[in-house]
Amino acid sequence: MRIYADRDVLLHTDHGDIRVALAPNMAPNTAWNFRSLAENGFYDGTPFHRIVKFNREGQPFVIQGGDPTATGDGNAGYDLPLEPSELKHDFGVISMARSDPPDSAGSQYFFC
Repeated sequence: MRIYADRDVLLHTDHGDIRVALAPNMAPNTAWNFRSLAENGFYDGTPFHRIVKFNREGQPFVIQGGDPTATGDGNAGYDLPLEPSELKHDFGVISMARSDPPDSAGSQYFFC
């Protein structure tokens, strides 16, 4: 069990700040992991390495970050078990990026 004050994570970028409101009630391990990495400086200096401005319908799509190598292959050195959530992948929602195995998330994240 983890007990901590619920608070947002603020990512500082070259194009302004992004305030991330975590949902520990929906995905507690994922929220704790993201917050812990951010608070401990893991994301400092990491770029958004994947930017897909529009999907096939012309709607805003995704930006992805959290890879310390900026190649799309880097991680925090561990994997998180899949933590299904009821949150829809909708505009502004943050999710953990993973490769094909369901338990492969770690540090990479993306914003819809």
